[in-house]
Formats: sequence, structure tokens, C-alpha cells
Amino acid sequence: MPLDRPAPRGKEGGWWEDADIMRLLAISDIHDNVEAVRRLRELEANRFDAVVTAGDLGNRAACDILGIMETFACPLLYVLGNHDYDIEYEALLQSTAVHIHNKATVINGYCIA
Repeated sequence: MPLDRPAPRGKEGGWWEDADIMRLLAISDIHDNVEAVRRLRELEANRFDAVVTAGDLGNRAACDILGIMETFACPLLYVLGNHDYDIEYEALLQSTAVHIHNKATVINGYCIA
């Protein structure tokens, strides 16, 4: 299976339809920009196997951002960044998101670490 070629957007038929692939939505460096995350959520359908937030959500809006990202119909994984030093961890613990720093998790047979 030639995975070195990207799947053409808007095209049907081809090697990618039968490929055993994982679809990730990855975001990072949001820096408290809740409006950008809301807009992203409006534009994206629930067609992912997992959503990954890779740090720097922002101290003030991290819980709001994770809450928006949790509306996708798939697991939400996150790590915190250097701009996330003052996040209220108690609020994060109430989230269904999975903190994957120094951990591994398996989704659809794929290990994400």
C-alpha cells in the first residue's frame, strides 16, 4: 500500500479507501483563543478517530477549549505545554479528555504515546 502519497481531497476511489489508517485532528498553540477553536469545531465534522491537543492551550481558557474539543464523537487526548503552567488541574480532572504525558493509550488498535 503506497502510504507515501497523500489522499486527494474530494476524490473518491483509490488506495486510501481500503487503507488501515487512523484519522487525527491535531491542534496546538491555541493560547486562549477560544473563538478559533469554536470556528474550527463549526468547520470540522465528526470524521476523526481521535483529537489531539498538543500543548499551549492557555491558562485562562484551557477548560473551555477542552470542552469544545470534547464535542467531537471520538477520544480527546492532550498534553500540556509551557504556557499551561497555571491551569486549574481540578477542572481538567472533570474532563473526559485523556492526559497522555508520559503515558500511552490505545485507540482502534493504534498505540499513541
